[in-house]
Amino acid sequence: MKSKFNFLSIHEIYLLSGLSVVIVIALLPLVLDFSLSFEFAIFYWSMVIVLAVIFASFILFRQNKEMRSSEKQIRIYSKMIKNLKKYRNL
Repeated sequence: MKSKFNFLSIHEIYLLSGLSVVIVIALLPLVLDFSLSFEFAIFYWSMVIVLAVIFASFILFRQNKEMRSSEKQIRIYSKMIKNLKKYRNL
């Protein structure tokens, strides 16, 4: 599935937008000048990393699922073409 941008697929656009949201969340304490304790900072940054990994894996899973379904459609169409050629030769 292609988007209106010819160089990016729709999954890449979702991935980039989601990761940009994660980056904004990650930079939020720096922009708002929070004074985080060391333990909370480790927890906060680890949660940001976990959020980024979950989001990226979800997008890549969906992309893989769509690729499998398109491969299945290609197999179905190739069988249909073979059957049409077989009946045409009769």
